Amino acid sequence: MLITDFDKARHMDALRACLIELQDFESELDPRIPPGAAIVDEFIPRLLRNCKLSDGKILMAEVDGEIAGFVAVLSKVRNEEPEEGDYEFGLVTDLVVLRSFRNKGFGRQLLEAAEEFAKS
Repeated sequence: MLITDFDKARHMDALRACLIELQDFESELDPRIPPGAAIVDEFIPRLLRNCKLSDGKILMAEVDGEIAGFVAVLSKVRNEEPEEGDYEFGLVTDLVVLRSFRNKGFGRQLLEAAEEFAKS
């Protein structure tokens, strides 16, 4: 598996497919959650904006030329809870491994890459 930075020109369709699969899974768990196709075009710009504002990035997982999934990580999130103190932390906002690539350790590898990025 190869993990690369999200490239809008190369990865937009794959990111869209990953987010739809994630959202559809979540809507199976809770029918109040809308299906992926209904929210993806609004969600992607917000995800990209959040990455920009929080020194974050999207990392894409590729296997044999196919996108297997992605992780989105924000590296500078400011704590907003006054009783907990003032500090920054890293936050994984989304993690998806497409169904056909699951149970091969790709999710763990994406999380490790996200952690390394956040630490840097």
